Amino acid sequence: MSYEGYEGKGSSVGEKLFYFVIGGFVGATIALLFAPKSGAETREIISRKAKEKKEESAAKIKELQEKLKETKEKLAEQANELSKKGKEIIEKKKEVISTAIEAGKKAYKSEKEGKKGKKEEE
Repeated sequence: MSYEGYEGKGSSVGEKLFYFVIGGFVGATIALLFAPKSGAETREIISRKAKEKKEESAAKIKELQEKLKETKEKLAEQANELSKKGKEIIEKKKEVISTAIEAGKKAYKSEKEGKKGKKEEE
């Protein structure tokens, strides 16, 4: 049996849970089919077990959906926080750049006026 290509592939918790439940159901079904019981008893047991597994699966799915919803909300909140922080940083940098530009303009004007004054004196 070759396991090439499997190592890099990850599977989600949901997939693992799904395969676990299916495996349990298949195993229980096979065990019941080979058990020394009447057909009616076996069908009733299979039906009951299938219903139990269906209910368990539904509960697990609901639990996973709730966890997913919580995670989604947390991620959205964190994204909003990061966005706010990013905007604050940008505003601060804008102010610094604007101040530097204004200082540069003033320095240029004063230098230009200083040169004009010198030319007029000569």
